[in-house]
Amino acid sequence: ALDRKTGHVRWSYNIKQDGDQKSFHGDPLVTGDLIIVGTDVGKQGHIYAFERATGKVRWKYRVETAAKGDYGVSSDIVRNGSHIYATAEGDDLLCLNVDTGRVRWHFASGFDRRQFAWADSPAIKGGVVFFDGRDGLVYALDARFGKLIWKHDLHSPVTTTPVLFGNSVYARTARGH
Repeated sequence: ALDRKTGHVRWSYNIKQDGDQKSFHGDPLVTGDLIIVGTDVGKQGHIYAFERATGKVRWKYRVETAAKGDYGVSSDIVRNGSHIYATAEGDDLLCLNVDTGRVRWHFASGFDRRQFAWADSPAIKGGVVFFDGRDGLVYALDARFGKLIWKHDLHSPVTTTPVLFGNSVYARTARGH
């Protein structure tokens, strides 16, 4: 964290002290008093909740799913009420409590991600979380309980975060649709 006026370092945290993870990825989520961000690229990865003012780790969640030997979360962290959502490298959608880091639920597409290495962010609107699995399916899940509402096969991996506007969900596929 840098001081906006002077550029001086307010605090810093080295994720390598927690094991073999190489980088922060995705845009961090800023709440009233927390900065929440995922790590990946290595033999483990975490989602961290840092106290915004001090950099102290309030909680960290070790992400256990993996793809191509890369663990963790490279998507943006998004929030809906008291829960946060992120896409893990193993093609799992995670739902955690924002204050404690406890897992509320997770949803696995079941896709073997060895062919694709990217993870797009989930999108949320009206109590529904949208997740584009590497399996070519777009999923709509109840944001609170993780229950599948619907899924639609696009027959090609989705290459963007779902964009929500009005009553539509927009997505782009690897096959150019």
